[in-house]
Amino acid sequence: MSRVVLGSEATVELIRSMRAIGHLPTPSYVADLAQTVGDMWPDLAQGAHGRFEFEVFSPPLFIGFSLSDTDFEKIRSDEPLVDQRRRRKAMQAVFSMLDHDADMPTIADKGRINVRRATPREINAEGLDFWNDNVTEIEAGHLVLHELKPKLRNYVLDPTEQVGYRIAFNRITPFAQGDIPVPNLANKKVMVVNFHLLTIDGEPVAVSENTTARTYYLDAKGRADPDDHAQMFQRTLSRAFSGKHVSRALDKADKIKNADLLTRNKPFDANDYPLFFDDVIRFEVLGEKSARCKASLPRVPADSRMGPSR
Repeated sequence: MSRVVLGSEATVELIRSMRAIGHLPTPSYVADLAQTVGDMWPDLAQGAHGRFEFEVFSPPLFIGFSLSDTDFEKIRSDEPLVDQRRRRKAMQAVFSMLDHDADMPTIADKGRINVRRATPREINAEGLDFWNDNVTEIEAGHLVLHELKPKLRNYVLDPTEQVGYRIAFNRITPFAQGDIPVPNLANKKVMVVNFHLLTIDGEPVAVSENTTARTYYLDAKGRADPDDHAQMFQRTLSRAFSGKHVSRALDKADKIKNADLLTRNKPFDANDYPLFFDDVIRFEVLGEKSARCKASLPRVPADSRMGPSR
């Protein structure tokens, strides 16, 4: 019985396509991708033109393939060790082309591979689908050999600049009570946004898009109003215990009566802050540096660390 991997010529074209958009693949990345394509072989069906047309999502890339039978390299499952070594050396020769110019004319490009960068929202949508598929399997009573674990990520967002500062969960209440000043955000409206970072087997796959945000107005020292927080907190609890949604009005009268509370507690719509949310995905899911996501709140000057003086 034989299995397959992506053939050498198609692999070279894959490398070139990634290089062409500024994505420099490592040999191990390409080897894994070639094997992934081979693993898909049993489920692939030829299209009307006798080619195998399919797409692979490999964050942060979408890679489209248009392959013929000859673009796959067959490998026997009982391949002798010496043949394995020969094949690996041949593949190493292919990977050595990573160090050469992308226009190297050794092998002609045949339009088999099309690579494009996925947008952050596409990456997140794919990750959410993967997460939800696993959850559905678990809910159906099926065995899922993955560890699904959500991790809380909290940000203090400057909505005007669309820049967010990560804040630990145990610092949110002191911040809301005015015990943690942020002079850089003085006299600004800010939002505390809570995301769930969804991880599978320890690897981040997506950020929850349906979440909540709480609005605070900081004073000239960058402190939240503790009295306002206490009042709003009690009203939020009372609303929750009475069975009402804490961020959505039941009717027009409720909307008018609790306008300030519903303005403070509101659903977070990622479409309202696209620059920030795209960078949240880059920062949290892809592990990239981000211009709009900071690892922590701005540092407080030494003379502001003496405690709250109001």
